Amino acid sequence: MTQLGYVLAKSGKPQEARAILEQLKSLATQNYVPAYSFAMIHNGLGEREEALRYLEKSLQEREVQITFIKIDTRWNDFRAHPRFQEVMRRVGLQT
Repeated sequence: MTQLGYVLAKSGKPQEARAILEQLKSLATQNYVPAYSFAMIHNGLGEREEALRYLEKSLQEREVQITFIKIDTRWNDFRAHPRFQEVMRRVGLQT
């Protein structure tokens, strides 16, 4: 669902991407949904603050997905942002 939400957002279909976010939120009331999933869809929607908030939560929850942010090109627009750099530093991907 995460990848679909991201692609829909990047394809100019924000309503469909937001519907995926709502499905994930609903699912999260009964099952674990990684914060990284929410971060990625907010990234696709261009919602930088929300994406960073969920990335920070992903880091706090020690989700394995966060270890790929250094090589995942979908995060390229975030690389210069101090909060993103701090997440990378805390993951151990940057000094």
